[in-house]
Amino acid sequence: MNILFIAHENTISGSTIALINILSILKDRHNLAVVCPIDAKGDSPLIKYLRDNNIACYDKYFFEIFIYSEEKNVVRRIIRNIGRVYRHYRLKKYLRQIFLNFKPDIVHTNNGPLLAGFDVSKEFGIPHVWHLREYQDWGYNMHVMYSKRAWLKKVHSPGNFNIAISKGIFKYFNLRPDFDTVIYDGVFHENFRPQINEIKEDYITYIGNLCKEEKGFLDALVAFSEISKKHDSICLQAVGFYDIDDSYYKKCHKFISENRLERKVKILGIRSDIYEILQKSRALIITSHYEGFGFTCVEAMLNNCIVIARNEAGIKEQMDNGVELLNREVGFRFNNIQELISCIEQSLSMNTESMRQDAYQLVCSLYTIEKSVSSIESFYSFVLKRFKAKK
Repeated sequence: MNILFIAHENTISGSTIALINILSILKDRHNLAVVCPIDAKGDSPLIKYLRDNNIACYDKYFFEIFIYSEEKNVVRRIIRNIGRVYRHYRLKKYLRQIFLNFKPDIVHTNNGPLLAGFDVSKEFGIPHVWHLREYQDWGYNMHVMYSKRAWLKKVHSPGNFNIAISKGIFKYFNLRPDFDTVIYDGVFHENFRPQINEIKEDYITYIGNLCKEEKGFLDALVAFSEISKKHDSICLQAVGFYDIDDSYYKKCHKFISENRLERKVKILGIRSDIYEILQKSRALIITSHYEGFGFTCVEAMLNNCIVIARNEAGIKEQMDNGVELLNREVGFRFNNIQELISCIEQSLSMNTESMRQDAYQLVCSLYTIEKSVSSIESFYSFVLKRFKAKK
C-alpha cells in the first residue's frame, strides 16, 4: 500500500514523535512517503529519521496549520493570514505533483487543521485520514481559518475519515462512530523494559514548553515555592523549550527570582535523556491545560515515576482509564494550585510503590506502539473498503 503522510511540523513534539513511532512499524510493510515543512536549520529529527530509514521525504516548502492565536494588531493579522493562504495554495500545487508521482492509496494528515492534504485528496478521489491530536480552539484562544465551521464540514465530509487520539477529542468534534475511530498514541515498543530506580533522587520534574502559558509552568513554580518551605532538599527540574526573551518565560523567571528559588529550580532545556530523568525523579508534575493526550504522562508511568496531573482533558482520560481497568487511582489528580500542593506533599510523604506498579501495568496494556499501529492498519483497511463501496 502507498501511504502518503503530511506532517505540519518537523521539530520535537508529541505529534512528531507519534508519527515517527507509526513509521517505525509501517516502513517494513508498506511504501511510505512524508511531506513536511522545509528544514531551514538542518536539525530536524523527523527529516533525519526519514533519510536514515530511506523513507521518501518531500520538504521543499515551509507551511503551517490553519490555526492561529488572536493578533491584536489587525494589519499584522491580515498580513500573516495572507501568508498562510499563499503557503497553503503553494503546498497544494506541490502536493499535486507528489500525488502524480507517488500515487498514494491513502493520504494521512498527521494533525489538523492542515487543509491541503484533504483538498488535494478530494481532487484526486483518494481517501483521506485526519489524525486529530488537539482540541484546537478549546481554552487556547486559537482560531481556525477560515472558520471552525468550514473546517468541521471537511472533517465530517464523505471521503474523509478521522482518528482521534482520545475519547474526549472524538466527542469534542462530534465525530461519526460509523466512519471515525479512537486510537491512542503508541509511546513505546512492547518489548521495552525500563530501568527501575527504587531509590529516587531529591527532585521533582516538570516537562513541557516553558514559554506557553497553557502548559502551566508558572503554576508548577507557585506550588513548588510552597513545597520548598517544608522540603528544603527538594529541587524542581524543568525540561523543555525556553526563550529568555519570551514574555511568559520572563514572568516565570521573575517569580523564581522574587521567591529566591534560583538554587532549587533548574532549567534544563530540551533533553534527550527524559527516561533517565524520570526514572530518578520523585514525581512528574503535569500542569498543562487541555492536553490532547499527554505523552509525558505515559512516559512517566512507564519509567516508575509517580504522576501528579491536572484533572482535565486527555490527562484525565488516562487517569480514568486506570480507575476503569484497575479499580484504583494510578496517580494524583488536582484541579487547582492548592490541590497541587497537597498532591506533591502526599507523593513525598507516602510510599507510592503500588501506585507506580499499577500505572506501569496500565500503560503496558494500552499505549504500546505495536498496539497503536495495528489499530491504524486495521482502520486503513476499513477506510479503503468503505471508500470503494461509496464509489
